[in-house]
Amino acid sequence: MDRSRREEQEAFREIDKVQRLAICMLLDCAPPKAEVDSLAIRAWLATKRDNLWNSSLPLAAIDALKFVPRISDQIRNKDNWTDCGRNEDLFFGPALRIANFCLGNDLIKTYSAFDFLFVRLLGGVVRPLNPALFVASLLHHSIETSAFDSNEIDVARSARLDGWGTHEPVWIPEGADCPL
Repeated sequence: MDRSRREEQEAFREIDKVQRLAICMLLDCAPPKAEVDSLAIRAWLATKRDNLWNSSLPLAAIDALKFVPRISDQIRNKDNWTDCGRNEDLFFGPALRIANFCLGNDLIKTYSAFDFLFVRLLGGVVRPLNPALFVASLLHHSIETSAFDSNEIDVARSARLDGWGTHEPVWIPEGADCPL
């Protein structure tokens, strides 16, 4: 089920403002953008956005997201697949560290925001894996869960059953798209 640019923009607007802001910050902190555009990071630190988070959070995000290029390359390489599907050692370990960072710091709180972010970080090939990754992160001992999270687990389960395909995102929020 390929989505249009407009549908992806609408899906982004349906995510609450704080999570949209976190998605924009995380996308700015992910390589290769963070490697070449330290101005983007300084901009995050200089705006009113750091009223929401500790000012060291974007720097911690850069560290947490440093594995994004390696994960993305490995998961797209069919030589890294096993007979049972993708090799979980290549994807789930590093991706779970990123997921735990996002959920553990309350940057991402819903499955829709999680899926939106991870597809833009790692590509459409992760869509079928995102429900399992989201639930695994929620169940990790370092993440505090609530009754709200059980509803989000149901959303992730439904997404897995719906099978969203592996198409690449057609829109990535930047600049003016991000809430202030």
